[in-house]
Amino acid sequence: MAPAHPGRFQPTIVTEEPLNAFLRTTADCLIVLEAFERHMIPRIHRRLREPERRRFIRSGAVFVFDEKESEIKRWTDGFSWSPSRILGNFLVYREISPTSRRSGSSSDSESSPNDNTSERSALDKEVYGSLKSHQNFKPGGLMKRTISVVIKERTIHVVCYYNPEDVIAGRLMTPAEMPHLRGLLSVVHPELLQRTLYRFPPLVQLGPDGIAITSPPSAHPY
Repeated sequence: MAPAHPGRFQPTIVTEEPLNAFLRTTADCLIVLEAFERHMIPRIHRRLREPERRRFIRSGAVFVFDEKESEIKRWTDGFSWSPSRILGNFLVYREISPTSRRSGSSSDSESSPNDNTSERSALDKEVYGSLKSHQNFKPGGLMKRTISVVIKERTIHVVCYYNPEDVIAGRLMTPAEMPHLRGLLSVVHPELLQRTLYRFPPLVQLGPDGIAITSPPSAHPY
C-alpha cells in the first residue's frame, strides 16, 4: 500500500457525490478503505463548507479522508449528536433535537408490533446499538457511525450517515453487496488486517467462490 502524499491544493468547491452505502460490518469498512487507497471512491481533501454539508450529508453518505492529507483532525458537520456509543468496531451517534425535550416527544415512532421478535431485535441492535429510545432523539433524524484506522503513521477516518428506517427497509446497499466494490475484500492489503487496528479484529478467509469473507467473533458481529 503506497502512502498517500499530502497535498496542499484544496478544491474551491466539492462537486463529487460521496459514496452512497450503509457500513453494516467491519468487512464493509475494509472494502471502503481499500477502495479509498485505490482512488475508486471520492476523497475528502478539506473540511466541508456549509452549502456542501447541506448538499451531501444525507442518509447513505459515506465520507473518507486521510487526516494528514485533508488537515482534518476532527470531523464536523453542524449537526447536534448524542454522546457516542461503542458498537463493535464503530462509534455510533444519533441526531438529537433540543425541541424534543421541551415537547416531551420521543423517538419511539420507529417501534413496530414486531419489535419483540428476535429477528427485529437483532436488526435493531445492528442499526441502533444502544441508542434506541430517548426523548432527546430527533424524530426521523440521522444516525452516524465512524471508524478510524492508523496505518504507517497515517490516520484514515470513515464516516457513514444513515436513517435507521432506510436500513431496516433495505433501501441502502452495503459495499459488500455492490458489484464494483465487493471483490476488493479478496485483495485487501495485509496492513488493513492487522489485529491491533480493531477492537474486535475481523477474521478473513476465502469463500467457495474465491472471494474473501469475514467471520467476526459471534458475540461482536460488527
